[in-house]
Amino acid sequence: PALGDGPARAADAALDAARRGGVRVSFDLNFRPALWVDRDPRPIIEPIAARADLLIANPGAIALMLGIRTDGALPEPPE
Repeated sequence: PALGDGPARAADAALDAARRGGVRVSFDLNFRPALWVDRDPRPIIEPIAARADLLIANPGAIALMLGIRTDGALPEPPE
């Protein structure tokens, strides 16, 4: 998604296809500052992250890309 509108649309379409196919989705934020120069990643990343079953990221990436501050503690899994 950081590479432009086309790749962002492709990621969104892949997520839709996985959902339609009943596939669980993981999403790695993999923050690369050089790819987001002069752009806010939140409007692009938040909708994708919200639809993922598993989000892979470190606390810094979560803060920068989603605006969520965390102490790094993992939440309790759902029952």
